[in-house]
Parts: sequence; C-alpha cells; structure tokens
Amino acid sequence: MILTALKPKSAVLIQARSNSSRLRGKIYAGLPQADDSAQLLHIYRRMEKVGADVVSVVVPENDVLLIDWCHQHELEFFLGSELDVRDRYRQAAAYYKADWIVRATGDNPCVDAAIARESLELIQKENLALFAYSNLPLGMAVEVISCQALVATAPAEDLGCLEHVSLHIKRNPDLFHYVHRSHPLLYAYTDLVAPRMTVDTAEDLHVVRQVFQRLGPDFGVGEVMDLARREPEIFHFNQHIVQRSTQDRRIQDTR
Repeated sequence: MILTALKPKSAVLIQARSNSSRLRGKIYAGLPQADDSAQLLHIYRRMEKVGADVVSVVVPENDVLLIDWCHQHELEFFLGSELDVRDRYRQAAAYYKADWIVRATGDNPCVDAAIARESLELIQKENLALFAYSNLPLGMAVEVISCQALVATAPAEDLGCLEHVSLHIKRNPDLFHYVHRSHPLLYAYTDLVAPRMTVDTAEDLHVVRQVFQRLGPDFGVGEVMDLARREPEIFHFNQHIVQRSTQDRRIQDTR
C-alpha cells in the first residue's frame, strides 16, 4: 500500500461581533444600500472564493444576535471567548484541524479574495509563521498565519496579545519568521495614496457604499485603484480617520 501525505488544511476565520464601539452593528449594514446584503455576508461570500477548506465566522460566545444571524443565513460559525480573541482563533483552528489560518475581519467588506488566495499560497510555499501584504488599501488584505505559530507562546505577553491575534508573532522575530511584503500591483499607482477601504466609522461606510455602487460586489484592488484615479473625490470623505491602535481598542471596548 502506498501512503500519500495529507494536504495541509486551511481555514478562513472571520473575526466579527455585533457591538463595535465606533459603529455599532456595522457588520449588518447593507451594501451598497441599507436594504441590500449585509457587510458580513459580502465578506463571507468573498472569502468562499479563496479556496480554503473551511470558511467560518468566529463569534463571541455571548453574541446572541450574531449567532442567530449566522443561523438565519446558514453561515458556518464557531463560538469562543469574547475577550480573548486569540484564544477564540486557537480553539477554532483546533476544531477545524487547520494548519493555516487566513484571518479576515468583519470590518472589511472589500477584502480581495484573489490576493487572499495568493497570500495563502505564498505562506505555504515559503513556510512562514505569518504573511501579509503591507502596501494595499487598508481593508483589502488579510493576514495568513501558521497554526503552529498561532498556538505558540512567547516571552512577555500582555493583554494586547489576547485581542490582536498575531501580536505575539510580530513582537518576536527571533522566534517566528514572518514577512510583510509590498504587492507589485501597487507599483502602477505610485502617484496615488492607497484609499481607506475598511469600515470603522460612518464616514468609512459612506465611502464603501459609494465604491459598491460604482463597481458592484466583486471588485478587487486594481478596480479600486482605477476608481481612485478617475474619481478621487470619493475617497476624500474618510481619509482623515485615524486607525486605532490595539491599546485604544481595549480601552474603548471595556467601557
């Protein structure tokens, strides 16, 4: 009998919750209009195109609204710790027996599935602990993490490591081989500032709705950059928004 090696298993895990402190309920916001498909549903459908073995929403165990919503829309989901997001990911990775995790979030309905798939292929090829593209529009990329690194412990961990899933990896480059790399697609747009395509505020939601109205539901980074060149005024509305640090989020979310 010939034994063949099992293919490493990959899982897209989408971190989401109902009660965001800056824009509550944003994962249910319709795109492009309020009565259209919810933001989280767009993210899930995009991530189904990555080609991972599993796509699942990782849900805080007390988020009854999101649990019911996932049931209603027949989405795969996993329940875990509300406050220890990293443990939620660790438990989900173990449950799905994953070797590689694509980390997506409920903030990012414009996440580019093709680039996520490319990131997954690259981390496996180079056998890294973590990989992400660093120069793409905020909200259109993902982090990909090896589960071996995800479950590892590192020196001097603090509360930030509980919320930010990969922080223990980034703080310890002597222990983990991780890479942040520029994507060559952006080399054709050096005259532009990469737009902000995440949804953290009402201004962000306004911009993303404008983009969905113009491009439809299935655009990628190239289409967004072309739109930014044609109609730059669309993206001025949220360029003043400052992305919060991990510490800022912890302070706000405990109120």
